[in-house]
Amino acid sequence: IGPPPPSQARMLAELTNLRSLTMHGNPCEQTRGYRLRLAGMLPKLRSLDFTAITAVDRERANAFEAANQARGAKAADGD
Repeated sequence: IGPPPPSQARMLAELTNLRSLTMHGNPCEQTRGYRLRLAGMLPKLRSLDFTAITAVDRERANAFEAANQARGAKAADGD
């Protein structure tokens, strides 16, 4: 069980006005890095699971997303 599948993640990312999201009780909440991943995908998100997303959280989320994108690009080059 992990973060939302890519198709569902894209659907969330399309919600450009989303400011607050609660995944409490969802199995993906047990996945390492899920908070960073969602915060990185949703730049306007201000609260996740009843907790504010701070400037430090946002910096970490942006770095996490950049690393994931770089890994994805590297994997695609290897195909």
